[in-house]
Amino acid sequence: MSPKVARQGTPDEEDKSGLERKSSLRLRSNSLRGSLRKHKTHEAPGSTEEEIFTREWKITPAQEEQLMQQFKEELKRSGVYNPNTDYYFLRRFLRARQHDLKRAKEMYAASMKWRAEFGVDTILEDFQFHERDAFISLYPQGYHKTDKTGRPIYIQHLGAIHYKKLEAVTTEERMIKFHVQEYERCARVIMPACSIVAGRHIDQTFAIIDVKGVGLKHLTGDIKKMLSRIMAIDQNNYPEMLGHTCIINAPSVFKMVWQAVKSFIDPKTQEKIEICKTDYVPALLKWVDAENLPEYLGGTSKATLLDDAGPWQDPKILAQVEANNERARLAAKNFTEGEECNGASPNLDRGAKDSDRFADLHPIMTRRSVRSDISDSDDAFYSPKSNASFSDGSFTSTQEMVGRSPSGDLDFSGEAASASALQMRPGIAEARLSVPVLERVRELEEQVPGLEAKLCKHLGRERPRPVSGGGTLVARVEVLEEAVDALLQAQEAQLKEQAEKAKSKCLPCCCIM
Repeated sequence: MSPKVARQGTPDEEDKSGLERKSSLRLRSNSLRGSLRKHKTHEAPGSTEEEIFTREWKITPAQEEQLMQQFKEELKRSGVYNPNTDYYFLRRFLRARQHDLKRAKEMYAASMKWRAEFGVDTILEDFQFHERDAFISLYPQGYHKTDKTGRPIYIQHLGAIHYKKLEAVTTEERMIKFHVQEYERCARVIMPACSIVAGRHIDQTFAIIDVKGVGLKHLTGDIKKMLSRIMAIDQNNYPEMLGHTCIINAPSVFKMVWQAVKSFIDPKTQEKIEICKTDYVPALLKWVDAENLPEYLGGTSKATLLDDAGPWQDPKILAQVEANNERARLAAKNFTEGEECNGASPNLDRGAKDSDRFADLHPIMTRRSVRSDISDSDDAFYSPKSNASFSDGSFTSTQEMVGRSPSGDLDFSGEAASASALQMRPGIAEARLSVPVLERVRELEEQVPGLEAKLCKHLGRERPRPVSGGGTLVARVEVLEEAVDALLQAQEAQLKEQAEKAKSKCLPCCCIM
């Protein structure tokens, strides 16, 4: 790596740099205030945010900032620093090891090694989980809108896992890959989208874990093995991403076990876990507005887990995230080439907007369910295409609630479900690309499959690459160009065939004349 040369800035540039640093500190302060809101109810009246933070972390916010700078410099010196990781990514590792620089560095280095071996940095574009809908029907889980603080809501029904049926749909390795892909999508797409809507940095989730039906089979055998692998990945590579968890439908035995092991769990972790009463709805509504909570959990939202409803589905918000991703990618590229963007590391101390500091460097995807090979019976668990949007910052959805059995309960059996296509959203946008251009590219990508279906007879053996919406903008345009060329040739062949048929029909008339 070439040595970095400091550039002497003009007075105007220095003033601007100072303003950016002040803006960055203000935004981090906003993030800190937001993250502490949930703790205020447990603190004595009159406690300041700094006092709450100090009681929780045993250091002051200013001391944490100093440790953050030391942490980053130490990672650079040791050669393990990844410029694709932003301020908040680093902070999670530092907090996960109670601000112990040595232990945080070891955890970070091990995670970077795992990411390289597992191919995490490109998993959003490289891995396609086509069996997603069938998988979720047999292992219900997913993101669903946001809680009152703006955090994405993650819902999981542990007791509804049908492992044997899952084996007929996919493999354990693909399940694990999908889990990692979803974590990456949450960090790179979902949380940045939520941050834009909330107006502050969001880097944690709110989870609802339904343990109804959890029994011995979930604590032994294949299910335990799979869940243990998932937990190890989460703890070692995605620390401090869970903000609060509400456990619902917990049997008496579960509550007894929790009371027994509670004393062995760190108090800070205990505070994040809430075992809800039998009537869990009031507890959930304390954290989530009714319109953001699914109907089957006591709310009014008609969207299902298959719909992946949330601000990350809004095209305009998604375009902002994509533009931020591209800026971060360019910043990381400049860093690796020895140019640290006028002295600022990528996604760290950027200043202008909190949303500018996202380390989302690869094509992004949102999950939309496409109805395919799903039974038309009343109790089929399927999802229509989402018609969700944001207006003036509030989420609205006209999706129809589906997946109910005749008794009115959600049908998670998966009997009626089968694998359906994964509809991927477009990849990274150019940093200065306007929203209308992005929307036009998406429209073309959505139209191509239909045109290919109409002209499939004349497309020939060498079919064009599928228009999936993944990859950089340039790559997407190249794929569209190939598709258009192939479609034009197919259309020409079709017109030629039609002309030949018309000519053959005219021959008898010509002979008579």
